[in-house]
Amino acid sequence: MAFIEYDPLARFVTEDRTRELVRAKSLASGELVRLLEECAYPVEAVAAQANIDPATIKRLLVESALDVDLDTIQKAVAAVRYLNDTSH
Repeated sequence: MAFIEYDPLARFVTEDRTRELVRAKSLASGELVRLLEECAYPVEAVAAQANIDPATIKRLLVESALDVDLDTIQKAVAAVRYLNDTSH
């Protein structure tokens, strides 16, 4: 019998959401959470820098990244990086 590797992302894959997209969103949102933990700025400052709604970032932190488009997550990650880089 062949070994079948467990795929924790498989349950989130749909016809409209490929495995690659689910993985990219998961990685980007994980990075966002990690960066925000290290960031001295509030979510509102990050949202203003990224030009996105603060509620979207809060939703990412509390719920799932699957409901937020990848571009928005990447904008938030870039904003946190920018704020962290300019504060030193």
